Amino acid sequence: MTTISSSTTSTTAYKVTADTTGALVLQTGATPTTAVTIDTGQRTTFSTTIAVGNATPATSGSGISFPATQSASSDANTLDDYEEGAWTPTVTSGTGSITTVVVGGQYRKVGGLVSLQFTYQITNNGTGAGSITIAGLPFANTTGANVSAGVMREIAVNGQTGSIYFNSTTTLLAVNYVSAYPGGANNYWVGSICYYAT
Repeated sequence: MTTISSSTTSTTAYKVTADTTGALVLQTGATPTTAVTIDTGQRTTFSTTIAVGNATPATSGSGISFPATQSASSDANTLDDYEEGAWTPTVTSGTGSITTVVVGGQYRKVGGLVSLQFTYQITNNGTGAGSITIAGLPFANTTGANVSAGVMREIAVNGQTGSIYFNSTTTLLAVNYVSAYPGGANNYWVGSICYYAT
């Protein structure tokens, strides 16, 4: 391995070498550790995380870190955002009111495309009837209402199915195919939808 340039002072520690295959290797640290390798096919390997924009590189593993606030690109072929996490749905009935409901949700956003999953379990339906509105989405829908249909299924009581769609840019409307109201005592619904975020 041939050293091209190096510095191991108390304030700077780096080493650039060319290995026996002709690859260019950048090492950092007082005891040089490989950070970047560029092989003879111009393929680049990073040892851990690549941070985009002003993102803080992750320390828990390897990957690409995006900023907490998206820095949108005007180029349609540029991936400029990735995010995943939990969200808490707000579930209400079209008429009356549900006494007790337990909710959960997960989401993943790649660029502008959001994949959303949710659950709600009605332990006390109270006077709830009609339809179900689901609010609290992590991102608003860029295309407005009556678009981006999704599906859901009841898995605890009757196994019925239903559909969900946007009735505004920030809320979903859920309807049971069989009895219209996707609720009732001990009903446990799971659903998913994909849409484009603003």
